[in-house]
Amino acid sequence: MAAKVLVVEDDELTRFLMGEMCRALGLDCEIVADGQNCLDRLQAGPVDFDLVLMDLHMPRVSGLEATKAIRNSADYFVKALPVVAVTADTHWHERSQYEPHGFDSVLPKPVEMDALTAIVALYTGQNIGIESPSQPV
Repeated sequence: MAAKVLVVEDDELTRFLMGEMCRALGLDCEIVADGQNCLDRLQAGPVDFDLVLMDLHMPRVSGLEATKAIRNSADYFVKALPVVAVTADTHWHERSQYEPHGFDSVLPKPVEMDALTAIVALYTGQNIGIESPSQPV
């Protein structure tokens, strides 16, 4: 069974690229446009995600605010979700910066396939790799 990832990203191009990368790794990927949509999706249930990839800077509800709400959730399955910050801000790449805000790790932007593969494998326990098409393209 494929790992299920929730991608939270406001930039349309980055949403597209992250979705393509996740699908290339054989992941079941759902994408929402901001932190509020993320919280709405998690509250709607069922919470069957293995990992959340959370952009930090978004309108309405930022990645910081959404992650705080996730960590304060009364729902154990929501509260326990691994949340990885996805950001180009280099000061967030240090554990001392992201851990106090409830993030489990950070994935630097621009996202590279090897880094995404490592993060997904770490938090889902699945040995994943790029899927090749069954038919020549």
